[in-house]
Amino acid sequence: VLGTDIIKLLNLHYTRVIKIILGHDGIIGSIIGDALLVVYGALGDKSAKMKSYQAVVTGYKIHEVTDQIRSEMIAARDKMMKGKRKLTADEEKVFKAVMIEVGVGIDGGDVFYGNIGSNERMTNTVIGDTVNSSSRMEGLNRIYKAPIICSAYVRDDIIQNIPNHGLEFIELDTVKVKGKDIGKKV
Repeated sequence: VLGTDIIKLLNLHYTRVIKIILGHDGIIGSIIGDALLVVYGALGDKSAKMKSYQAVVTGYKIHEVTDQIRSEMIAARDKMMKGKRKLTADEEKVFKAVMIEVGVGIDGGDVFYGNIGSNERMTNTVIGDTVNSSSRMEGLNRIYKAPIICSAYVRDDIIQNIPNHGLEFIELDTVKVKGKDIGKKV
């Protein structure tokens, strides 16, 4: 039952989040279990100049959607418990499991974008060092307790291309991505 509930909740979350991503000119590169790989500016159209900004704005919108779903889950639990009973141990386990936490890691640079796979199964995705470092940055959210962690590349791209962007950047650290010798400012 717990697995089914988590899948239902992830699908609800993805339905809302993917709508936001597409509305901000993002392309879904992959859905990997409970993670999304999203690409901005890959098609080189007019939105390419805003790719970093769109990625960061979308990251904050994803947090808003997640907060809303969490609030809905808490309200549903409170309604169920009002005057009736406490949650069973299994229900409490499900409730804790579905309290979605989101981490967003954003890097920019060159990637390889296209179909990958075999004659039997193909998928559209991106690969490259930038993808790997974005994933590692997402993992840093748990350490730094920041809603979004981006690279200096993303910060600089926004500052250079989006006047009055309204974002504040705080340098957290210089981290070395697994398999690389040079650190990257985040």
